[in-house]
Amino acid sequence: MSNAITLEVIRHSLLAGADEMARNLCRTAFNTVVYEIHDYGIGLHDPQGDVVARQT
Repeated sequence: MSNAITLEVIRHSLLAGADEMARNLCRTAFNTVVYEIHDYGIGLHDPQGDVVARQT
């Protein structure tokens, strides 16, 4: 991943995945806090548990 363009494509793909998860959570939530106030956090983690992408 020495290519800067490849790195940015992967980074934006991971962020888009986190955004899509957040939209689906909000769309399917039964809790008022989640679907009206948007009080939640979404994150993608690597196998070691480090955050790769997050959406708050």
